[in-house]
Amino acid sequence: MTIILFMMTGSLLTRNEFMVGAETAMIVLLVRFLAKGLGVLLLGPISGLNLRQSLVLGVVLIPMAEIPLVELMDMRTLYPQMGVKILPIVFSMMNVLEVLGPMAVQWGLIRSQEFQEKSS
Repeated sequence: MTIILFMMTGSLLTRNEFMVGAETAMIVLLVRFLAKGLGVLLLGPISGLNLRQSLVLGVVLIPMAEIPLVELMDMRTLYPQMGVKILPIVFSMMNVLEVLGPMAVQWGLIRSQEFQEKSS
């Protein structure tokens, strides 16, 4: 899926569109991360999580599924002008999260001691 996503980004966007979308995407990703992190920090104690577990869970929630890609294609069909404006932002977000997401999950699993690093 990652390869398909990068190919679609390259074929549907110009470099300028991608760069403009990337700026907005970084802001949206920061807000998304802060909202999820604060939500987990506030509700973690109610769920029986300590501060460390809440922080790790907040980081593990960083990845995004490919569902926004399907929703974006539907939006482009229903509202072509709006879809063209949102396309660079969503693709930029998904590209960043395709790279950072697995690293965040691995870090979270190691920190939560749910997964042990292989020793060589």
